[in-house]
Amino acid sequence: MKRYVKLGYDVISGDDIELAVKGIVGVRVSNLNPNRDNDKAKLGTITGISNLQEWTWPTDEEKVGYIHARALLGIGEWKEWSLEKIEKIVKKRKIEKPNPTFTSHTQSIKQWNIPILNKENKQDPTQSESVGDIQF
Repeated sequence: MKRYVKLGYDVISGDDIELAVKGIVGVRVSNLNPNRDNDKAKLGTITGISNLQEWTWPTDEEKVGYIHARALLGIGEWKEWSLEKIEKIVKKRKIEKPNPTFTSHTQSIKQWNIPILNKENKQDPTQSESVGDIQF
């Protein structure tokens, strides 16, 4: 993308992005638009949730229904939330599943080329295959 801009092209719309990546092998793009309704009320959030990296939902009898989280994987004490605490945070607000709009992804116009090496690990100039032709 930087090279495309350095060559003097402008990236203003999604069509410009598609044009910029069109010649890059293996790149596909799609347009994703979330359905953000400005009339929705804000949801309550758990304070410090962005700092928590490890999450678990215990299944043992005394902790069923709780959510545990901690800042580092395998390190530190678990923070614990019960369903009552979560209900208090959400405050009976309606939670809706997102329904974004999106376009189908573009197809790359170039194929990956994989050189076939001979016994000395040197490329054999007489043979070349593209990934599209190779069966895995």
